[in-house]
Amino acid sequence: MLFEKYGLEIPENNWSERVPTFASLKEACEAGVKTEIENAALYDKLFPMVKHQDIIETFQRLRDASQNNHLPAFQRCTR
Repeated sequence: MLFEKYGLEIPENNWSERVPTFASLKEACEAGVKTEIENAALYDKLFPMVKHQDIIETFQRLRDASQNNHLPAFQRCTR
């Protein structure tokens, strides 16, 4: 795990306290589209700041999953 490899503390997972609610499935899917686009863009911004190849490769896989898997699924869901 990268956190262990680089001696970083694993952050607390408090996501369950921040889960949004939506009025409809379509609204939730539209939010998913927006979030996946923002998520992929975030990784693109982070690449120039990262020096370790294993972290870059992890970020690339996460970005690619957002763009190639999650985003298309949410886009299908909005129709």
